Amino acid sequence: MPEPSLTGEPPSKKSVHHDFIDQVHINRDRSHIRTCDRLLQRIVAASQGYDWDVTGKAKALQQKGRVMSVTYTADFNLWIEKTAQLLRDRHWHEIDLEHLIEEIEDLGKSERRGVTSQLIRLLLHLLKWQYQPQRRSDSWLDSITDARTQISLAIEDSPSLKSYPAEQLEVSYQRARQQAAKQTGISLEVFPEACPYPLELVLAEDWLPEANSSS
Repeated sequence: MPEPSLTGEPPSKKSVHHDFIDQVHINRDRSHIRTCDRLLQRIVAASQGYDWDVTGKAKALQQKGRVMSVTYTADFNLWIEKTAQLLRDRHWHEIDLEHLIEEIEDLGKSERRGVTSQLIRLLLHLLKWQYQPQRRSDSWLDSITDARTQISLAIEDSPSLKSYPAEQLEVSYQRARQQAAKQTGISLEVFPEACPYPLELVLAEDWLPEANSSS
């Protein structure tokens, strides 16, 4: 409100107008401050795993994340179903993020382990095919064919694994060599110390090694 004039005269219309405009500006600035304050509160809450409901009151969504964590331990299949639904619904703060990251990382490891396992299986049966020709069977041939198929399918699904068999060839061969010695009863020294097969032939659809001359 305008202050009374020292002369006792009423304030002019111009003065009253200016004071009114000043008050409007002050109220508007206060409104902006309140708006900015609420926005800051929302940002801080979101960074701490909270969300805000329509009334502007914080909701503790971290509790829901803890519930999902318990579900992970108690019922893994149910956890998968609920996590998939939360992702579809974009309920990010309700997701059990820690276990989800672990599962994604384990999925990549599982794919690589699968390729390695099939490569060991393939090399094992190639060694048996070569060093025990008298015991060759359709089941050995089926194992060789299936191992190649499984490796091929894994690479089709995840092209980034294309170089992985080459990286694992020698390590996989050493394990296959150990298993071949145990399963055949042939001395470990009989099998070559390094993989005798080029990877291209190992993975080739119709290739089989010739019988070992000393067999």
